[in-house]
Amino acid sequence: MKPEWRPAETAAETAQPAPPRKEGPSPPAQDGPPRQAGTQPGEARDSVLVVQDPQALAEYASAWEDLAAAALEPNVYFEPWMLQNALKAFGASDNIRVLMVHSPPLGRADPAGKLALLVPLQPTLSFKKLKVIESWLYPHCALGAPLVRGPVARESVARLLDWANTEGGGTSLLGLKRIARGSPLHAIFFQMAAGAGLHPSCTDAASHGLWRRVEGADSDAALPIGLRRRLRHKEQRLNQRGHLRHLALQPGDDIAPWIDDFGRLARNGGAGTDAIPASSHAGTSLLASDQGRQFFEATLEEARRRGRLILLGLDFDGAPMARRCLLTAGDGAVVLETAYEEELAMFSPVELLELHCLRHLHALGLQWMDNGAASPNRLLNDERTVETVVIGSGMDELVVSGPPPQG
Repeated sequence: MKPEWRPAETAAETAQPAPPRKEGPSPPAQDGPPRQAGTQPGEARDSVLVVQDPQALAEYASAWEDLAAAALEPNVYFEPWMLQNALKAFGASDNIRVLMVHSPPLGRADPAGKLALLVPLQPTLSFKKLKVIESWLYPHCALGAPLVRGPVARESVARLLDWANTEGGGTSLLGLKRIARGSPLHAIFFQMAAGAGLHPSCTDAASHGLWRRVEGADSDAALPIGLRRRLRHKEQRLNQRGHLRHLALQPGDDIAPWIDDFGRLARNGGAGTDAIPASSHAGTSLLASDQGRQFFEATLEEARRRGRLILLGLDFDGAPMARRCLLTAGDGAVVLETAYEEELAMFSPVELLELHCLRHLHALGLQWMDNGAASPNRLLNDERTVETVVIGSGMDELVVSGPPPQG
């Protein structure tokens, strides 16, 4: 017998996880979503699957793509083509498991249910009665929102929490990193955890710089007049000394020279300016390691194939001055990597590149840009706070403290 799932509105009222599965024979594979390999009837619920072999994830690629397209909060970093590349490059020794929740059949048109939630997890601590599992984030992964199908979001989150406290080995703390404060998913985690008698809190808050398109205004409209004048003056000074050229990847262009330019600038560049860090992660570059370069190259190739790659740059006298890589996500984009020439720092190459970027995104009709883990800067008109949502099991000896949810 499969778990008895309730409609979303019922789960919202009761905020209770799905009831446990009764002992009995396992249903045929074609009659429902898969259950965890190697389990016996009654040992694990067939609505949850935990995959530890990255190669085995290919079997779920189609369902995963469908989930990513229908996610309550789209997250390009957890889409199959990015997360699988990341696991291959960075996850070999981290004991990572990808947890998937399948929704129950909804009728004849959906005989086997659908993939409803996906998140990569990693055990980080086990001491006496304390067991901690956290979402796994790879380098430059700026958002950690699990992929959750909107219509069954509450049931799916309840099932995740239930798994963590039972089949997950009695987890004392579940930490879900870089969840956007005030987002629908942030609220659902708090509501479902509290309804199940668990203890939700939040910690490790950080702000991302965010640009939002202002309808009826050009791309420079949000910039202070003084900043616009200063950047124009720097461009004029550069053109007096040589030739400043603005670049953008065009259809049919080879991306290999761009990757080489990122690598060269990463070796020569610094951590950024006071206004804008050059890297999404405090002075580090994806291309600083062999694993990072492997991931960067594979991600750019696949993003290019999918039509979701934006590469922008500045050249000075024919030499690379600054480069930026963005990935489109719905009607917006996220910054994956930024690099610049440190010897030209006095001309604010990253600020000039940011301005070039905003103008380009505006011309493409995109509505927003998240600059990754870099802090807000003067060229962006908004910000987003992300934080770790921590959910405690309710053990008497375990005290979970933190600020209340906001938004």
